[in-house]
Amino acid sequence: MRPVTAITLLWLIWVVTWAAAALWSDPAQKRAGFRAEARYRGLWVAGAVLLFIPAY
Repeated sequence: MRPVTAITLLWLIWVVTWAAAALWSDPAQKRAGFRAEARYRGLWVAGAVLLFIPAY
């Protein structure tokens, strides 16, 4: 089996199991407010920006 085929198959299996788990689990009952999530969102945005900065 070629590596590309194996990696694609593994990702496909992961997506199918993730979707099944999402359908199987209960929805969240309560959501945190914006102030409670601000620090987390800031770190998430900083990480996303750093992901796309090329490393030389």
